[in-house]
Amino acid sequence: MEVKVGKKKKSVTVRDKLDADCVAGILTEIIDEFHLRGRLLSITSDNEAVCRAACEKLNPTVPWLPCLAHTLNLIVRDATVAKPDVAPTGLMPLCTRAHVFVKKVRNTTFLREELQRYVGIINNTILEGRLHIPLLPDKLIQDVPTRWNSLYMAMERMHALKHALVALQDEVKDDVLPQADRFTGRDWTLLEHALELLRPFYELTLFLSQGDY
Repeated sequence: MEVKVGKKKKSVTVRDKLDADCVAGILTEIIDEFHLRGRLLSITSDNEAVCRAACEKLNPTVPWLPCLAHTLNLIVRDATVAKPDVAPTGLMPLCTRAHVFVKKVRNTTFLREELQRYVGIINNTILEGRLHIPLLPDKLIQDVPTRWNSLYMAMERMHALKHALVALQDEVKDDVLPQADRFTGRDWTLLEHALELLRPFYELTLFLSQGDY
């Protein structure tokens, strides 16, 4: 792995099992390389137990601080991602339904093409009416498990394409899009509330991702 301090970079090869002793050894090597002994105010890492244990082994007098971006990710994932053998609560049912719906539309050629057709009709209306509103994108976004903000982006795109998606649902038959996978009026209302709730977390995640805060 590569470590960067200011404009300096150092490559570190990990040969042993990545336990607390191994991570502490890597950190010690980095501290010596960049002449940081006696100058550390705190050590920040993700929330993995091995990282915290390594930091405490390295120097118990220097406080360990969990990464705020990683902490935010864990908080939101706990509220939105369903877990095996645990009854879904909060936003989990809605987020699961949104994931299934998007996956169904994206992976079904007919649904994907019909969505693009409906979006095209809406965009033509915007252009012909010279309306001062942005044109709509013609694709849904699939969330990925490792980045919670992709879930927000997927739900935000669904909301932007709501009218096209409702028209699509009204057209297709159950054998193409089963009723159980469709978004109901209640689902759309919950989606709007979920976006309002998650928006501050999303914006803060973007800010923290800039790396120069």
